Amino acid sequence: SGILEWNMSASSSSFGCGDILPGLILSYDNLPHYLRNCFVYCSIYPKDYVIGRDELVMQWLAHGLVEENEGIDAKLTANQCINDLI
Repeated sequence: SGILEWNMSASSSSFGCGDILPGLILSYDNLPHYLRNCFVYCSIYPKDYVIGRDELVMQWLAHGLVEENEGIDAKLTANQCINDLI
């Protein structure tokens, strides 16, 4: 299960030594498909950069990562994606 994988990953020696790639891959693999591109997009920002919600929403929309979904406005959908990711 996902929880077991997280526990194993968190207790592994590589996870605690700054190698976050296995944790990111695990996160990515467990995301619904509609969130994967949004998750990956966040990796273009430098470490410790504070990403503004509005900035991120506008970037996702400009790059076509989030669209209107079942009649829900694209901006609302993008904000929900952020909520789902955090």
